[in-house]
Amino acid sequence: LGEPTLNLCVPVMDGGSFAGVFCGVVKLQNILKNMEKFKLAPDSYAFIVTHGGEILTPMKDTALKKQIEDKFKELFLRDEDIVSLNIGSNFISVAEIPTLNWFIGAGTDNEKELAALLNSVLKNALTLLFAFAALALVANFLHNFMYSKIKNLQDDYEALLKHKARMSEAGELISGINHQFIQPVNSLNLMISSLLMLQKDGKLDAATLENMLQKGQAATVLLSDTIEIFRNFYKSSDAPQKFSVQRCIKDLLKLMHTELSKANVAVSLREFKDEEATQRMGIVQQILLILIHNAKDAVVERYKEQIAKRQVFIDVKFENGTCKIAVTDYGSGVSKAARDKILTQPKTTKKQGSGIGLYFGKKLANEKLTGDIRLLSAGDPTTFELSFEINLKE
Repeated sequence: LGEPTLNLCVPVMDGGSFAGVFCGVVKLQNILKNMEKFKLAPDSYAFIVTHGGEILTPMKDTALKKQIEDKFKELFLRDEDIVSLNIGSNFISVAEIPTLNWFIGAGTDNEKELAALLNSVLKNALTLLFAFAALALVANFLHNFMYSKIKNLQDDYEALLKHKARMSEAGELISGINHQFIQPVNSLNLMISSLLMLQKDGKLDAATLENMLQKGQAATVLLSDTIEIFRNFYKSSDAPQKFSVQRCIKDLLKLMHTELSKANVAVSLREFKDEEATQRMGIVQQILLILIHNAKDAVVERYKEQIAKRQVFIDVKFENGTCKIAVTDYGSGVSKAARDKILTQPKTTKKQGSGIGLYFGKKLANEKLTGDIRLLSAGDPTTFELSFEINLKE
């Protein structure tokens, strides 16, 4: 800027951890102009000195200024508390500004006026303190303003990541549903062709017709069920609904059937006493999809040749109004370095992947289900647990 400035920095904390620094530059002259209006006793002076021993304010007596700076540097090196200084016939009273780590000093060369000078210095020191307190408030306001802006940008970024995650899930499920459609559609096509051929040859009797129609009806029911399950999975309504926990998990496994079959991964839902829950079923399924998908990748990575060991287990229990669903695998596990970050940072631990699944899964569980995701065991087996209230309150 071509002139002296003050560089002020405020730390930015995120969850108790240091995240960054917000800094601003203020023209020194704009602040020091007001100091010229302070009325001091004759032969008196005031100054502001930094923790490095540099006096920021102008002083007429340059030799005295140099002596004061040297004295401050000497005291700082010895790490002594500074309350007052005596330099020759000059008595200097010092007050610290804790928030800036600076000092305000006021001195006089007239011992007879010392008592009156101290009162005047005290008033001026308080005024300076109030001025810097106001400056600190302005800096705090700017910090909060910038933090709000950054938070909004972070929220937008997370929304984009969440959209990316859901699109990835949808793509995988649609690919699986496409394969699930082929079988009943091919069956319907074959039955219709057979009926036409039998009718053309005059061999179509009532029993054959009824049998074919029943099989065709079963195929259409399968198609309808698959579409309904997928529709419920991505239902836009966010209202809680009553559903069977067992049916919720089984419907999800139907959607993932093709994907799991292609990877030769067997998912076993262990027996449990089923209960109904009033929750956001679509979100429960989306979180379980993330956990099952990660477990599938882990066993495929570890058992490249031993296909029979590619197994994932799902256990469900109900305790004190809470449903706990544990997804367990004996795959590659979670490294020590990733254990503390895997649920709290949108970063992947895989060579390929967005890394946002578990991060947003935990956010969804916290914010939408009044629940949580926890890593119960990091390896042999690896177990992630989704917990949520059985009866969600609006």
